[in-house]
Amino acid sequence: MRLALILALLSTFGGCHELSPKQKAARRHMVAVSTKGPHVQALADLIDWDRLDALTGKRAATPILRKACHRLELARKDGANLTLLIHAAQKKNGVRGTSRADAVALSLNQNHSLLRTMGCLNESGMASLKEGKSPAITKGKHFREIATVDRIVPLSVVPALENRLYNLRFLAESVHRSNGDPITSSNLRSADRWFERGLLSKAEIDAVEATYLSQVASEMRSKQSLDR
Repeated sequence: MRLALILALLSTFGGCHELSPKQKAARRHMVAVSTKGPHVQALADLIDWDRLDALTGKRAATPILRKACHRLELARKDGANLTLLIHAAQKKNGVRGTSRADAVALSLNQNHSLLRTMGCLNESGMASLKEGKSPAITKGKHFREIATVDRIVPLSVVPALENRLYNLRFLAESVHRSNGDPITSSNLRSADRWFERGLLSKAEIDAVEATYLSQVASEMRSKQSLDR
């Protein structure tokens, strides 16, 4: 992971070629914004595990994800590398390098990217996210819908994932409503990765797999009934 980051940064600033003074200044600024300063502290406060694990109530972590993505976008506009920023915030919280931290870092990057793709990071969307509220989608086929937050693994299957940021994802409200609470093959792969990294117990991954297989069997029975 560390080597990949270094190579990516080198690629961004011209590989191994001598950097111009302007490029050197830009790199220094990027590293400074990404590894220290107000963005790091603000994100660290939001994604602090003690705070998240102490949350109570249904969907209590959802506003935290929205506010974290708001902070990431502010930092990106200031020139930060988001992966470096997330790692710096996790280091400040003393959790950098753990399986849970890696899963959270991936989730934050992916969710921020989803919001950008859906056009949710405009002025109006940022105002909503800052308050922990749902932004409106301004791009794509779900234009004018709300970007809601869904669970990758439903809480009905694994309640312990209630306040785990890596179990949250943005998607259009109509997709959320039509999907209900299914476990897709993609969701199952995510759960398998979490199990391999110690983020799910054997009993929990068994519950996920059993639910998925039950859904597949039900879909097959429905198809067979229609084909008759």
